[in-house]
Amino acid sequence: MNLLTKLHKFVEETVKVCNDFVNFMNKHLDVCEATNSPVNEGISEEVLGFHHDFKRHMDLLLNLLKGMAANPQSGQFLGQFLLRLDFNSYFSSIISGFT
Repeated sequence: MNLLTKLHKFVEETVKVCNDFVNFMNKHLDVCEATNSPVNEGISEEVLGFHHDFKRHMDLLLNLLKGMAANPQSGQFLGQFLLRLDFNSYFSSIISGFT
């Protein structure tokens, strides 16, 4: 699998996790509204699962981008993008090997 195919796959999987989370929360909020129950009731395991999935996909995606940025053919723009993406050191603090 070439790098662009991997990149596309990782971006697609990351967006899918985000979409699944939004769908889950919308359904959960609808149920809470219909049953008049607290919003935070009974969702901690599901949210934790989304958190782990998102972190895993972002780890793969950002490390692939970092590897691509190390290639002289990628030019300066990918490196600048990664630097701006991690402007507050958030990703470098949670993603393995991102620094």
